[in-house]
Amino acid sequence: MLGVRRLLLLALVSLGANGCGISPQPTPPGIDAAELTLSTSGDGSVEITGRPGAVAPADGVVLLAVNLDDASSEIEGPVAADGSFTLALPGELAHGYRLQARNEERSDPVDVTGTADGAPVAVLPVPSGECLTSFPPLELEFGDVPAGAPINVGSVTFANGCAGAVTLAAATLRKGLPAFLVMQAGQYPKTIEPGTQEVAEVGFKSLTPGLHEDILFVALETPDGPRRIVTVRGNIVP
Repeated sequence: MLGVRRLLLLALVSLGANGCGISPQPTPPGIDAAELTLSTSGDGSVEITGRPGAVAPADGVVLLAVNLDDASSEIEGPVAADGSFTLALPGELAHGYRLQARNEERSDPVDVTGTADGAPVAVLPVPSGECLTSFPPLELEFGDVPAGAPINVGSVTFANGCAGAVTLAAATLRKGLPAFLVMQAGQYPKTIEPGTQEVAEVGFKSLTPGLHEDILFVALETPDGPRRIVTVRGNIVP
């Protein structure tokens, strides 16, 4: 019996030495907001600059920048091998911008705004972040959906751990793409009493094949109040 065990062990070692077995998963890129600056130009655009090390790992990574206050303003560009980048897009210093680094994987989105022309950015605060939790907090992923399938409904759950009630005043989509819709929009505002929870639901319609992506804004207290920001994404396959 001992000889058989040794043979099995030698076979496993041989497989490992020859590179067989489970392939390592790629490391998701990350964004260091401390290495970002935001500056303005004279043509109504802003330039988002990442110093070396702003994105790591950087091999094969592209960076998506989305203006959260202008539905028509977004851009995607390459990241240099040292993790630096420069992206220009229409916008103002005071606008909010969502950044995400992507290769085979995706970084967590980072939401920033300008502080002074050419100065380091500030990370946008999460309203009521100390007591109002949301899940998922940053991205709602529908995955692959067959063309012609019934509408898929996803939800962001808000749990109120605050001392007082919190109001979900409105839910809107940044671009309003045909593939997504806010479900039960007429039920807003929704009040969440302390210790209870409420959901914001988004529908994903299987229309045109391909990847579809938008951003869900959930305004708190008033329709133009501070907002929670969630990327919604789905892929329609033939």
